[in-house]
Amino acid sequence: MVTIEGRPGIRQFHNFMVGAAMQRPVTEETQKISAFSMYLLALAVLLFVLIGLQTAADITVPVQALTEGMRQISLENYAFRINLDREDELGQLCQSYDRFARGLSEKETMGKMLSRSARQAVMSGDGLAGAWREFVFIFCGSLDFTARLSSESTGHLFNLLKEQVAMICRIILEEGGDIDKLIGDKVLGVFPIEEGRAVETRQAAIRAAERIMAAESSGSLHFSMATGVNAGRVISGMLGFGSKRDFTVIGDAVNVSARIQKEAEKLPESRCLYSESFIKGLSDASGFVMHGETALKGKAEKARLFRKA
Repeated sequence: MVTIEGRPGIRQFHNFMVGAAMQRPVTEETQKISAFSMYLLALAVLLFVLIGLQTAADITVPVQALTEGMRQISLENYAFRINLDREDELGQLCQSYDRFARGLSEKETMGKMLSRSARQAVMSGDGLAGAWREFVFIFCGSLDFTARLSSESTGHLFNLLKEQVAMICRIILEEGGDIDKLIGDKVLGVFPIEEGRAVETRQAAIRAAERIMAAESSGSLHFSMATGVNAGRVISGMLGFGSKRDFTVIGDAVNVSARIQKEAEKLPESRCLYSESFIKGLSDASGFVMHGETALKGKAEKARLFRKA
């Protein structure tokens, strides 16, 4: 294709100038410019898309992490953390979530360390002032732990004791009781007596005591055990100062259970004794026999103790 252009002269009007040139070079240059423009346009669009995706990611990633975090909270998985290091508002929100989850985790851990009675006392508010309540007490202690300290590794004995205490606590909890105190190698379990359930509570304590003796007989316990079981009214509530508080029971019935346990240590086998006050609350005491009358420390009168027939 040829392009022809004609123009009249500027100074000599009677002249007429005609020019001719091939169109292909012009077309080719025009196409090059057009293609280059399209490349620039495509690059600009790609850059805009990448910038948009990056901007969206800056928003969606923390939002998705927060959504997942709240889902984990609903599943009671308080160990989930976002750990997003950024200083904008979304970063601050994610850091607030991490602090919130960490606080829930710490409260959950503390809740596991508190006894069920302590948690109930805090939730109800009754335990803060203290109140008279009736309990069944099961006091368990080992016979030979202290004696073995002088001849065996302390670390090894402690691991054995830890396993034994865990088993005893599990038995008491499974039978509906609670753990009030761990005193060295001794465990004080309590069974709150609800109105109208005195017999059922005593039966639960009997099952717990028999399971502990059966565990010793089967070799599941590392140390020989002696158990004292008693029932009575004591003051129960929260004691301590500030945040350092714990639920406890205070009264003569607690001390009696510990002294009965000391008497049970003298038995050659099946070392478990029950107080008369405990036996009187049973609907059928035919499965128990009189062990004897024993002078307990701090008591003027001898105590009548019983054991399983």
